[in-house]
Amino acid sequence: MKNKIRCQHCKEYYQPQDQVALNYANSILHFDCPDNENLPIVDEGTFEEIVKRYSFFSDSLLD
Repeated sequence: MKNKIRCQHCKEYYQPQDQVALNYANSILHFDCPDNENLPIVDEGTFEEIVKRYSFFSDSLLD
């Protein structure tokens, strides 16, 4: 099975082109979904950009 993660709010799988934000807890959030955690945003971009930018994410998330 492929390694995929879902948005904790809308339950949709992240797609490489989705606009997302990475918060202080290293959680990825869709821009359109509510941020109930209210943690500072560390970075933003497409899901693909964020996964490639941070070594703690596996490239297999993009398969």
